Amino acid sequence: MCKKSYKKLYLHILKAGIKKLGSGLSYNELISELKKKGYDIDNDCIDKAIKHWFVDSFAHYDNTENGTEQIEMDTVKLENHKYCGCILKGKSCLAYLEYQNSRRTLKATGIAALIALIALLYTVFGNCLINLIKNLL
Repeated sequence: MCKKSYKKLYLHILKAGIKKLGSGLSYNELISELKKKGYDIDNDCIDKAIKHWFVDSFAHYDNTENGTEQIEMDTVKLENHKYCGCILKGKSCLAYLEYQNSRRTLKATGIAALIALIALLYTVFGNCLINLIKNLL
């Protein structure tokens, strides 16, 4: 199998978290989904990066006598909570929304630049064409 580029790995992690916002995403579900996308999770460095991104981007809540409280996670504690549903943190959701917004802005900027170029070409060559027709008549 061809190894996948890791440029969008964090983006795929955030997308997986957004999809499971209502029910939570476990670390094992995330790994399974990333493997389906073709990522080499068996790479030790990638595995460590994913664990760090997971504990930094997701919150784990547990029911206690006092209600629901957040459990502070780190990569060591994650080993005991790999099957627990975790919810994407607000900061991570905002990072994903900012990414999507910047993509839309970039697309709109490209369209605006194309329209400006067409208008410039029309102004330059349109006037030349009109003058040429006037001279012929």
